[in-house]
Amino acid sequence: MKRIDGFKVEVFESVRGGKVWFLVRLTDYPSAKAEANSLPDAMALLGRTWDDIKVAYRDQGLKPPRPPRSRGNHRALMMLRWLASRPPLSPDVL
Repeated sequence: MKRIDGFKVEVFESVRGGKVWFLVRLTDYPSAKAEANSLPDAMALLGRTWDDIKVAYRDQGLKPPRPPRSRGNHRALMMLRWLASRPPLSPDVL
């Protein structure tokens, strides 16, 4: 899987006018996208587009976006710990 600055890159192919076109975009930042008639050209154009986006954020005094951090099973493990910490049900309820 291709990545740019940690963001996953989605690749879409389409045929228009007898030619194959490649649309690439960042999965978690969909407004960053590019289109070209070859995949390497589309990836290079997306890289330049992403660099322009980062510069725009820095010019405004903001940090550029970063991909969301994968937390894996964190939420499920927290729920299991919470359930395990609860007192057992009384026999009357069961």
